[in-house]
Amino acid sequence: MVSGIDTVDVNLKSAIENEVTEILGAEVSNEVLNGLPYVDFPENLEPESGFFAILDFTKLKGMKYKGKPIYTEEDLLQFFYRTSRIRFLIGQSISWPYKDELVGRISFSVDKPKLVKAFSNMYKALKLLTPKDEYIIRKNELKDQEQMAHIKVDGWKNAYDSIISSMYLNSLNYEQQTERYISSFDEYKDLVFVAVNGDEVLGYSCFDPTSNDIADSELVSLYIKPSEIGKGIGTSLFRETCKELLQLGKKNMVVWCLADNHNAISFYEKLGGKKVTTKLAQIGSDFYFEYGFYFDLQNI
Repeated sequence: MVSGIDTVDVNLKSAIENEVTEILGAEVSNEVLNGLPYVDFPENLEPESGFFAILDFTKLKGMKYKGKPIYTEEDLLQFFYRTSRIRFLIGQSISWPYKDELVGRISFSVDKPKLVKAFSNMYKALKLLTPKDEYIIRKNELKDQEQMAHIKVDGWKNAYDSIISSMYLNSLNYEQQTERYISSFDEYKDLVFVAVNGDEVLGYSCFDPTSNDIADSELVSLYIKPSEIGKGIGTSLFRETCKELLQLGKKNMVVWCLADNHNAISFYEKLGGKKVTTKLAQIGSDFYFEYGFYFDLQNI
């Protein structure tokens, strides 16, 4: 029921088909016996005996359920539990050594009808997924810093034209920003997500998990390559940042936004942010009003 009926011993095939059909009915069993889409056993770990098996769900990374992508083990667990009430042990719980893989340990020491129905439910859940975006979201790497610097400089000049002093905007340059990012990489490498398509960085978010006067964490920055704005990348980065903060035990978050940046204000309000305070921020030699948006991480 994982790899498909055509992969089993020919001498067992008929008996398995009959048993599954008896439990699920002919119409359902014909489809389910093709195997689980996108799922297989990790290489060289096909179960031969015992009470459990490891399933490899890595191909699901980035695929979406109701618009929300699966990137982490927690996403995977929530997806299966919400769609089919299926639970299993994730890779982290079994000390799986490959961090980029999504795996689960399932028990098959249960009654056969219960096991068959569980696989049928998992099959139905997987069919609900929609294709992944062309990009993935991951933690930033040293090789990303130059592209990130370009995105920040271009982003400021694109978003803050007529908002921030042109003298300050003209002073921004790629080389200096790249040097800053590279020199601070070791300090912030675990606090930055990037959206990438192959080797191209499309956007990034930076967060601070320390408490402040308003919330117990902060989204420090969120920048998208100007040519990629409007494709949902900012929302994806925002949500992945929130999930990371939740995993770190944080409950709420603040985001500061220039009062004249109407596009950003609309973006954060649509995501559920509540305008709770203002402050004066110095940029260059000038001061600008900023709004503080408060987010309840549990509600995002």
